[in-house]
Amino acid sequence: MTRQIAREANRPEAGETLITNAKQQLASLRDTIPGEQPPLLMIQFLDPNHVRVFGTNSLYHAAISELGLSNAWQNTTNSWGFSMVSTRELLDLDAQLVIVRPLPAGVEQTLQTNMFWQYLVKRTGHTPLMIDPVWSFGAIPSALRFARLVTAALTEQGGQA
Repeated sequence: MTRQIAREANRPEAGETLITNAKQQLASLRDTIPGEQPPLLMIQFLDPNHVRVFGTNSLYHAAISELGLSNAWQNTTNSWGFSMVSTRELLDLDAQLVIVRPLPAGVEQTLQTNMFWQYLVKRTGHTPLMIDPVWSFGAIPSALRFARLVTAALTEQGGQA
């Protein structure tokens, strides 16, 4: 898509530069990720009991794949790359939760006391990673932002994901 837009704008060299720079940045980020990482389960809350889960045809998946990380969500997704599911559907997944902000009003407070959520987090064995908002319908700049945020969160966690 980037190449097509660059051609339409009569700037094919700018498109190639963007792609090359992105690949270099992703390779550099990949080298900073500590140790073996569990599959990532990338979610965005709709309410305390329902989430978007980003799958294999999402921008988030494309970004983590370039980082050498795997996606825990292998179920069918919509054309935008996500499934809308109950948090109960996450129970059997062994994964590192990556929660993409923003959280709907009241969700953060509810999760702190929600026994099911506390059990889910304990069951994964990993502290959930909270990252700043990233436009999931974006393109290369959004993918790079997501990759930087995930890498920073994993690095701050010291590889103990």
